[in-house]
Amino acid sequence: DDYQHFQLPWKMRPAAWVAVATGRFERVADDVFGVRGSQPALGRTLAQLDWNRDGRCDLVATFLDRPPAVYINETASVLVPLRVRLLGQLCCRRPVGAVLTLHANAVTGLPVQKFWATAGDGYYCSSEFAATVARPADSSAVSLTVRWPQRGEQQLTLDGDVGDVFSVEDRRELYRVPD
Repeated sequence: DDYQHFQLPWKMRPAAWVAVATGRFERVADDVFGVRGSQPALGRTLAQLDWNRDGRCDLVATFLDRPPAVYINETASVLVPLRVRLLGQLCCRRPVGAVLTLHANAVTGLPVQKFWATAGDGYYCSSEFAATVARPADSSAVSLTVRWPQRGEQQLTLDGDVGDVFSVEDRRELYRVPD
């Protein structure tokens, strides 16, 4: 809605924050969005997906006053990404409420990573339903636990060098997504 008559801005510049080592967030410079970063806009949706299947999360934004934009994540990768898609069989197909936990052995130095499968993502949009976590180059050092809604836990291990997998409820193995 347009509340300019209340001296509230109608269009705003895009904003992004990044996590810093101190456990806080800092605002990123406007140029992270390219030429559109300094232009006020009337944004409507923002969805997360892996646009180019490089394992890094990209963004798609739609606006009411301009064409949509794709923001491609070009940051340098320091770890190997692992994308896990959850598929329910006995609960709902999109298992809202499931929790994915990645455990790496102590040698890797990676902390435990968690992903919570949530419902809606935004106003008239939905992000790609996949968890992207970091894994060490040696996949044998990693195990996954999926806690399914109303169905208990499932223990899984990575087999070989995988980057994109499906976990299906009540199945013992992970399924590779073809390249």
